[in-house]
Amino acid sequence: MEYSVNIRKPALVAKLLGRSLSSKILRRPRLRYVDLCITTACNLNCRHCFAKAFKNTREGAREVQKELSLAEWGKVVRLCKESGAFSFGITGGEPLLYRELPDLIKTVSPEDTYISVNSNGTLFTDSIAQELSSAGVDAMLFSIDTADARAHDAFRGQDQAFRRTLEALDIARRHKMKVCVVCTLSHASIRDSGVAKLIDLT
Repeated sequence: MEYSVNIRKPALVAKLLGRSLSSKILRRPRLRYVDLCITTACNLNCRHCFAKAFKNTREGAREVQKELSLAEWGKVVRLCKESGAFSFGITGGEPLLYRELPDLIKTVSPEDTYISVNSNGTLFTDSIAQELSSAGVDAMLFSIDTADARAHDAFRGQDQAFRRTLEALDIARRHKMKVCVVCTLSHASIRDSGVAKLIDLT
């Protein structure tokens, strides 16, 4: 509940209470959460990247990438909300590379919606934290795969990625944003001590 409620958003709290009563008493489950993959662009080259699969390609032609306009995203958000969604995760690619991110957040209507942004953290700064917090973002989700800095950097395809992501956690906390660490597990890493040490690290 700590991560799903923001007392600074009374309209969201009221919506959560109403939804809880509806689902418990009336037994009418509805859509709650939606991820918006707003861009396939990214500054890293992660081994497990799934965003590449969303890129539009044509055989024998240069890769073509088409992103939805703000108006198109507005229609998507409206349809999701009509189906009951009150929580949206903004992801990519790297969503901080999306130039219209603050405007997109406004389109989601943050006053009655829980909004999280899923980032690799390497581009996160104080100014971005201030901008996103002011726009209505509730939580930042940062990707860290292991407490082993070398292994994380190798997996993410960029030196110093681990250090910069840890700095991003501190920045988000300073700006009173909720913080989650997203760890990608595999058969190879699940028994690795670096994954277990993430709990102590964060």
